Amino acid sequence: MNKLPNINVAPVHRLHINILDQDINYVPFTVAQEKGYISAITNKDMGDIVNNYLFLAKSCVQEDLEWEKMSLIDFITIAINIRAKSQGETISLQKNECRKCKKSFPFDVNIEKAICFDNVDVKKIIHKIDDKLSVELKPLSIDYLYEIEKLEDELDIYISTISHSISKIFFDDQIYTGLKPENVKENCVNNLSKRQIEDIIKQISNMITMNLKFDVECPHCKDIERLSISNFLEFLN
Repeated sequence: MNKLPNINVAPVHRLHINILDQDINYVPFTVAQEKGYISAITNKDMGDIVNNYLFLAKSCVQEDLEWEKMSLIDFITIAINIRAKSQGETISLQKNECRKCKKSFPFDVNIEKAICFDNVDVKKIIHKIDDKLSVELKPLSIDYLYEIEKLEDELDIYISTISHSISKIFFDDQIYTGLKPENVKENCVNNLSKRQIEDIIKQISNMITMNLKFDVECPHCKDIERLSISNFLEFLN
């Protein structure tokens, strides 16, 4: 009797990731990986979710990518698409209240068809704060997720978001690069006014963003509402 080989006939899928502006090939995760890593997420600890999906993404993507430096948008794009091809493109959600009849109802969304990007060509912004100080802003990277879940105060969230978004600082005719978020926060962002913080947040919102956009029809009154969801992380849990 011949020894049974290791059989793997997983289909290869192709995906474009926007920040790296690169096409990648990936396969769905296996039932063994799902049992070992997805099922291991027993709570909503963001560190566990990110680490497990990061491991799965590295296992499923065939290209050699710089994962630790990857943008949050590219990571979520990869993770959501791997999940869709592995567990199904359709997810079930709950509408708590119809805007017209006020009744609740469940509905299904094809997550692949609903994913969309705004300001897709805006991946970098240089924002002038005053005559001495300007900053270069970039899309957030994965490491932002480990800090943001610990914050509740809106101003603290803004400060963290800005600190992780600044890639260069232009100050007194000097250019500072290779910056770490904690140093940017301590030496720059904490010294800004609330007005300056709010202005930078507005600039960040003008860069590339990723959303789910879809139409939902109420089964009770037939009202159709256009919905948008920006928190993709809940679909990874």
